[in-house]
Amino acid sequence: MTAHQPIGDELHTQIQYRLMEELAASEARYRQLVENLNEIVFEIDHQGHLTFLNRVWTNTLGYELNTVLTRPLHDFLHPEEQDNGKCLIRQILDTKISIKEEFRFLHQSGHLVWLEVSARPNGKGGASGVLMDISDRKRATAQLQYLAYHDTLTGLPNRLAFVEHLEQAIANLQCNPHQHFAVLFLDLDGFKLVNDTLGHLAGDRLLIEVAQRLQKCLSPQDVLSRFGGDEFNILLRTVTTTLAATQLAKQIHDALTQSFELEENKVFISTSIGIVLSHQTAPVSEHLLQNADIALYNAKAIGKANSAIFDCDMHTKVVERLQLEHDLRHGLERDEFEIYYQPIFGVSTPIGNPTIKGFEALLRWHHPTRGLLSPERFIPIAEETGFIVELGFWVLHQACSQAQKWQEQCPPKTSIQLNVNLSSRQFLQPDLLRKIDEILQGTGLERQCLTLEITESTIMNDTEATRFRIKQLKSSGISLSIDDFGTGYSSLSYLHRFPINTLKIDRSFVQNLNRKSENTEIIEAIIVLAHKLGMDVVAEGVENPIQLKQLNALGCQQFQGYFFSRPLTASQVKKVLAEHQALTKAPRQLGYAYSTKNQS
Repeated sequence: MTAHQPIGDELHTQIQYRLMEELAASEARYRQLVENLNEIVFEIDHQGHLTFLNRVWTNTLGYELNTVLTRPLHDFLHPEEQDNGKCLIRQILDTKISIKEEFRFLHQSGHLVWLEVSARPNGKGGASGVLMDISDRKRATAQLQYLAYHDTLTGLPNRLAFVEHLEQAIANLQCNPHQHFAVLFLDLDGFKLVNDTLGHLAGDRLLIEVAQRLQKCLSPQDVLSRFGGDEFNILLRTVTTTLAATQLAKQIHDALTQSFELEENKVFISTSIGIVLSHQTAPVSEHLLQNADIALYNAKAIGKANSAIFDCDMHTKVVERLQLEHDLRHGLERDEFEIYYQPIFGVSTPIGNPTIKGFEALLRWHHPTRGLLSPERFIPIAEETGFIVELGFWVLHQACSQAQKWQEQCPPKTSIQLNVNLSSRQFLQPDLLRKIDEILQGTGLERQCLTLEITESTIMNDTEATRFRIKQLKSSGISLSIDDFGTGYSSLSYLHRFPINTLKIDRSFVQNLNRKSENTEIIEAIIVLAHKLGMDVVAEGVENPIQLKQLNALGCQQFQGYFFSRPLTASQVKKVLAEHQALTKAPRQLGYAYSTKNQS
C-alpha cells in the first residue's frame, strides 16, 4: 500500500482482483465441464449464427470449430430439414419459447447424423442449447421397424406389411373403381420332404431361392410377401382379369418346377396357388386373404402343382366342411357311425368256386341331416384335424369285437380274416402296439386273424421309424397289407424292404384294364413280383366277370368288389357266413350269386 492510496480504495481493488480470479476460475470450471460433456453445447446470436461450440461438435460432425463459428446453425442440416430448422430457430428467437426436436444433420464426410436439439432463449438476444447424438437410437428403431414389417430369412415383406399394402390397394379401388387387383396365396409342395431329408439350413436356402424366382416373375408394382413357413402371398396391383391372373400363375409354376441346387443335391418342388380377384369378394383385406386361402385349399385338393380361382361355391363348401368337422366329434359321441364289411373272396386258377377269405371294415356315418356318408366325405377331415386317431381306434375295437362274434359262430378251426385300415397318423402313434394289444385282449380276437391295411404313401415315407414300426407289427403276429398299391407311383423295388403279407391293387388299374394295355402289364408285374416275395395279391374294385377272368389269368386269386358283394352290415355278414357254410357243402359260383344279392 502506498502512502498516497486510501485504505478504502486498496480494499476495493483487492476485492475486484479476487472476484476476477473467482470468475476466471468459475469460467474455467464451466468450460471444463462443458468440454467433458457427451453432448454438443452451442450458442447462437440473434441471427441464428453460431457463437459458441464445445469440442463434441467436431467429434460428432467432423467440422473444426474455427470453420464453423459465425455460420448459421441450419447450414449443417440435411437439405430437406433446412427450411423447418430455420423456422424453428426464428421461433425461439422471436417468441422466446423452448424447443425439443429431432433433426438430420450432415457429417463433414457426407453421412447422416441424427441429433436431438434442445434450445431456449439465453437472455442475450440469442439462444443456448444442447445437441444429443441419437443416431444409434434411430438405427435401432429403424431395425425394429424393419423387423416388424419384414421376414428375416428372405427379406420380403411379412404378413403385417402385406396387409397394409392390401388395404392401400382397397382404398385405391374405392377411389378408382376400375383399379382392380388380384391376390395369390402360394404353398410349396414337397418343402417338408426337403427339410426332413436335407435339413433346415437347406430348407432355408430353398425358401430364399424361391423368393428370388418369384420376384423375377413380378412387376415392380406388385408385392411379394412371405407369410411364414412355406407360404407366400402376392398382390398383383395391375392384374384385373382371371386370364391375366392364371397366366401369371402358370409363369410361377414354370419358374418353380425348374430344379434347385442345394447342398450338391438337385431338388425339385412345385407350388399350389389360390387366386382371388378384387371384384369377386367384399373389398376387405381379411375376406380377400380368407378367400385366397380357400382357393388354395381347392388347388391342393386337385393335386400338386395346381391353381384354383376362388368362386362362391368354394366358400359354401368350406362352410360345409367346417360344419362337418364340428359334427364329426359329436357323431362318435352320439353313436352315429356304423362299420360295414366288404367280403374278400378267393378264387382259384382256373376260375373255381369263390370262398370268403375275410372282410374289410369300412366306416359309414349316419349323419342326422345329410344321410349316410361314405368315408370320402369325412375321413380327409378327420385326418387333417387329428380326430382320425380316436376314430381309427374306435373302428379297430368295434371291428375286432364283431369279428370275434363271427368267429364263434363258425365251425372249429375256421378262421375269418379281418382287414382294418390304419391311417398314417395312427401308424406313427407311439402307443400303437400297446393299444392294439389292449383291443385284442379285450375282444378276444386272435392276432393272426387281424390284418392292418396301410397306404402306399405311408410305406413311401421310407424312414427308420417307418421300417421299425412295420417290423414291430409283423413281429407281434399281425398281418400287414399295402392298400391302393400303384397310386403312389412307388418303385416295385421298395417291396423287398418291408415284411408285407398282401398287396391290394388299386381299383383305378382294374377299371382301366380293358382300355389300357399298359395297365395289364403293370398288374402282371405287380402280381409276379409279389408272389416271388411271398405276398398275396388282392384286386380291388372288380365289377364284372371280364375283369375277374383277366385278373385271374394274370395270376391274381383274391378279389374284392361289387361283382362279388357290396359292403354289408354286421347282421348281413352273419347271414352270408351261414349261407356260405351251407354252400361250401354244395359248391356253386358264390361270387355270381352275390353280385345281385345282399346289396346294401
